[in-house]
Amino acid sequence: MRRKLMLAVLMLGVVGLVSCNKEVKEKEVKEEKINTSIDISEIDEDKIQFSSGNLDMNVYNPSIEELSEEADVIFRGKLVGIDSYLDDWEMKSNYTFEVDEYYKGDVEESTFTINTLGGIMKEKEYKELISKVWEIDDEKWVPGDDMYVVHGLMGMEPLDLNSEYFVYAYYYNDSYHPMYTIYGTYKKNDNGEYERFGIDEGDRHTKTLEELENSVKG
Repeated sequence: MRRKLMLAVLMLGVVGLVSCNKEVKEKEVKEEKINTSIDISEIDEDKIQFSSGNLDMNVYNPSIEELSEEADVIFRGKLVGIDSYLDDWEMKSNYTFEVDEYYKGDVEESTFTINTLGGIMKEKEYKELISKVWEIDDEKWVPGDDMYVVHGLMGMEPLDLNSEYFVYAYYYNDSYHPMYTIYGTYKKNDNGEYERFGIDEGDRHTKTLEELENSVKG
């Protein structure tokens, strides 16, 4: 079940906590990492404050053949680590996978990390970081002890720790990222098939492992 959007849908990079005074400070905060490996699947819905960002672009719905052709690395593995952080005001995450098999790319490491927009943090920790970038009204914003802030992209939640994924990734700016941002990761479901997040029913789909493997080119 998709978690209820507790905050307004916002353009990506805009802080989604309506209780703070959003006056930007002059100084920048780069890549302040504060939490590791929070599993969103283990958190009750009422403990999550969710904000969604949109890409200011036309979202193209690629086929698995297109993903395969354009990807630099393709692999299958279990998500074993999540590091969410703020890069200035943007929440980003490094997802580390324990790789079962590589299908494309000159890679041999037992683990592989991709970086993408969005993530999850304890609310107190998020407030501590964002207050270095935005002017915060402490009286209006009092973080809950067991509350979390989740930033997603186009409604996509952070990936689930300990779940298996089939990933199409490309290399850019010294790190790897999922292809087409939201379309490059397929999560294994209880039926043993792999599901891709989509903005609407037209681009959400499920593939077998055989179908995904057969899509690989080069």
